[in-house]
Amino acid sequence: MTTSTLPRTRNRKRTRFLGLAAMTVVLGTTLTACGGNDLDNATCGEIKDMSTDEFFDFMKDAAEDDGSDDAKELVDGLEALPDDQRGPYQDAFVGTICEGEDDGTKLKDTEFGN
Repeated sequence: MTTSTLPRTRNRKRTRFLGLAAMTVVLGTTLTACGGNDLDNATCGEIKDMSTDEFFDFMKDAAEDDGSDDAKELVDGLEALPDDQRGPYQDAFVGTICEGEDDGTKLKDTEFGN
């Protein structure tokens, strides 16, 4: 027996996940363009090698250091992300920012950091 509620719930979670991922890419771009923080000097290899908890702490710290309203919204979104979506979220971020880049490439030197 199927209900119409299940697909809407999945779509809502997926939409929220994609929106949060897009916001992180935008914020990551903004933060790396500002310079002088850990995010811009992190390399793709370092980000790839982080555990999920390390990655989320790293992103929250970078966003909190920024202090903007968008950064605060990102922190709230990261904290609200269900555990089962944290790994895929990290993979989406790394895949977007570091696609085609060497592990030694700093985030500020990627297409999104320029």
